[in-house]
Amino acid sequence: MNHHLKIVLMILPLTMLTACGGEAPTEENFTVNLDTVDVRLAGSGEAVTVDTSGVNSGTLTLKKNATP
Repeated sequence: MNHHLKIVLMILPLTMLTACGGEAPTEENFTVNLDTVDVRLAGSGEAVTVDTSGVNSGTLTLKKNATP
């Protein structure tokens, strides 16, 4: 009986972490229309000109840790 209890106590935390997603980062994809991007210098707040004429499409994937 003691042996079975030890096995259950070892498997239970692993099962809980797997069910909750554990500490693995989650991916979030989103789309940004370049016409609406406003780029500013952090220190002075001056506008920065960004030439997007040669950009057709792109992908940005952010990974963040899941919060409890």
